[in-house]
Amino acid sequence: MAALREISPQLQRNVADASLPLERVISRCRPWFGNSNEPWKLLELDIQKSIRSSVEELITEDGEVLAYTILRGTLQRILHEELMKEHDTQVQFGKRLSGLDYSDSDSGISLQFTDGGSTDPKYDLVVGADGIKSVVKDFVNTGKTNADGADNKGSSSAIYSGIRITFAIQEGDEIDKDTTGAQFTQFFGNGAYALTSMYGAGKGEPVAKGAFLIYMDDNYIGPFPKRKPEESSDAKPADENIDWTQDNRVPKDHVEECLEVLQAASIPSNDVARIVEKSNRFFDLGVYFHNPFSLNGWVREFSKPNSGWFGSKTSKYAVLA
Repeated sequence: MAALREISPQLQRNVADASLPLERVISRCRPWFGNSNEPWKLLELDIQKSIRSSVEELITEDGEVLAYTILRGTLQRILHEELMKEHDTQVQFGKRLSGLDYSDSDSGISLQFTDGGSTDPKYDLVVGADGIKSVVKDFVNTGKTNADGADNKGSSSAIYSGIRITFAIQEGDEIDKDTTGAQFTQFFGNGAYALTSMYGAGKGEPVAKGAFLIYMDDNYIGPFPKRKPEESSDAKPADENIDWTQDNRVPKDHVEECLEVLQAASIPSNDVARIVEKSNRFFDLGVYFHNPFSLNGWVREFSKPNSGWFGSKTSKYAVLA
């Protein structure tokens, strides 16, 4: 929020109006001994008070604490509207990069996409924010891309960790419309971790709720399957959804498996199960290990004749995300 305020106070205000102030974080665990079923409270942190006492840069001149929660899709919508309204910036969705091309005789860098299209005009600067399996990173490393049609996702290798993340989003209910602040509650169980959360879904809209569950894949010991893939249809590792697409959902029949994990882990709350059961969007992801390093650094430069500095006001920029 502080960064948005630096860009545009009005943009920060629009995002804040669509968000929920983050008020509190609570940590709980199952009792370690005794006969009580009541969860133990490990931590209760007043976010607003903590920031006011120690992080001055997150407090505005009006005394507002810049700590909010908002749904990712809602934030993207606001940023897109701001780009179109204030900067007339073109945003294209559903594009997948397949190649970059540059030659001294051309006027800049050309981008090719898997749908057969390319950019015109060309660009002076290309910023790659296209995920862990970045095609732009391939180009920085090797001077070429690993283009393989519509399935191109870059050449980065990954190793399955044996850890799964299940998360569910429950869209806003009118009963929660008057909620004015968000609370995050985390739960530590036997071999599993869970989190419940609340998010702003837009100005005047009921708040959304989220539930996250992190646990070990029963079919794996680390990256190694317990059984051969041909012996079990469940041995295939969960997809990591590198594009973070909301269409990559799993069937709700996985809810039962999720509830079984909660019970086996003795997660000390019904709040997680309640959100999972009532969720409108349900995802199951695998956690993968990636190599974050680049032997050639993070920038690939070209000598463009008589062009001057790429950062001039007349330069054309492309951001791939």
